[in-house]
Amino acid sequence: MEASSLIRNLSLQQRYWSIIVVLTQIDIVRTFKSGQGKIQKLTLMDKDGSKIYAIMFNEIIDRFHDILQTGKTFVFSNGQIKEINKDFYNVNDKFEIILNNTSNIQLSVSDTIDSPEIKLSVIEDIKRNPNLPSDIILFVIKVHEVRMIYRNVDKKKIVKRDLQVIDLRSKENIHQYTSSFSNTYLMTSLQKINTSEHSTGEIKHYYTRVFAKGLNKEGSIWYNSCNTCKSKVTIIDGIVQCTKCTNENVQYSLRYLIKLSVEDNSSTAIFTLFDNEAEQLIGMPVIELEKIKASKIEDYNNIIKNILEKEMTFLVKAQDKIYGSRTFRSLTVQSIKMDSNEVGELQHKKIKIEEV
Repeated sequence: MEASSLIRNLSLQQRYWSIIVVLTQIDIVRTFKSGQGKIQKLTLMDKDGSKIYAIMFNEIIDRFHDILQTGKTFVFSNGQIKEINKDFYNVNDKFEIILNNTSNIQLSVSDTIDSPEIKLSVIEDIKRNPNLPSDIILFVIKVHEVRMIYRNVDKKKIVKRDLQVIDLRSKENIHQYTSSFSNTYLMTSLQKINTSEHSTGEIKHYYTRVFAKGLNKEGSIWYNSCNTCKSKVTIIDGIVQCTKCTNENVQYSLRYLIKLSVEDNSSTAIFTLFDNEAEQLIGMPVIELEKIKASKIEDYNNIIKNILEKEMTFLVKAQDKIYGSRTFRSLTVQSIKMDSNEVGELQHKKIKIEEV
């Protein structure tokens, strides 16, 4: 084994290495791949203050579970040094560690590293250095609704929430600021989604983490869709007619329409999924699933069964609609986060602060 090294001395070519670090954070264990796999992330810091993530999967999590404790100094040895995915936040700008069967973790006897002290910033610090990670205490005076926006750089649809805040520790005069969180995951319970006040036609967006319990109790999970307006078409005696366009012999194709029963510890709900979101949930295009159902119903049932009892994060669009003499709340899925790696923590997101 190579001599104990600082985090900055790690390289992709190293197979055997060791670093002396303090364990500053242990993330919760998350599941992925339909609940069949699990992942856990550790944050490590050496005596120079450099940080790196150490990531464990499945049996490696169980192997080191009993020894790990935040604030303690450990010797971490061996494992895969991997380049980071620059699309995601990381405490190190180059590498992360994947712990595997060659890895070892031992409590350090001779060397100890103090846990880092949290250094609080004020808003003036963030305004001077907007790209540096900062810890700050703010007084929230107003929380605005989540809304959908499109990024200018790539036109990608993201969610945004504005908070109106005051920094009471500021040395300057107290001002109000708007703090914008993009693509953060501030979870809302189903009970609140079901009971929050909406005016008819008003659209609100919510993130919620729920368990999938069942699919359409009646009918199929797809329908024949008009290629022009996406409404349902009828086929009678070989004549295709759109119920909305009222045209005959329109072009049509299969389209997913899934009614997904979900629940959390507060309530239950029915989510509606179309097209891309339904395909992500099922794991294949609708045409392929139809062929499987027609050729081997057992395989089809297994695919549907594999969806259930998963815990997933959904972004849903909530809107009250009038149907006949009653008003009902429509909950349509806008995106799904099925992999724990995709779910970002609030402290890992960039916050834009503007003076009001």
